[in-house]
Amino acid sequence: MTIIYVVTRGQYSDYSIEAIFSTQENAEAFLALGGRGESGIEEWEVDPNIDGIRQGRQRWCVILSTQGEFMYGFAAGVEQGEEPRVNGLGNFVCYVTAKDEQGAIKVAHDKWSGWKASQAGGVR
Repeated sequence: MTIIYVVTRGQYSDYSIEAIFSTQENAEAFLALGGRGESGIEEWEVDPNIDGIRQGRQRWCVILSTQGEFMYGFAAGVEQGEEPRVNGLGNFVCYVTAKDEQGAIKVAHDKWSGWKASQAGGVR
């Protein structure tokens, strides 16, 4: 996995990419010279999930109840992943890659099971 370091500035509609670097040290040196507004360094993976994309898998967002019941799922493109989380309504939300919705639900249930085990201190 290759990572690039992207120096950004601003938020929302004012968000912009200032420069892209091959090392974090170079990005930090650039950032140290600028100091304009709300700048930061983001790590981006080069060619994320390219093998899965070539195999026809796409990114899905799957929402499960805290009891693990499927509530909602939708194809979410090929953006970089996010960590599973519990949203403000108490539902488990995760992003997975799969060929179809049924495959995405299966992977999401596996992630949900791991999450439940971690909530119980590792005891199932």
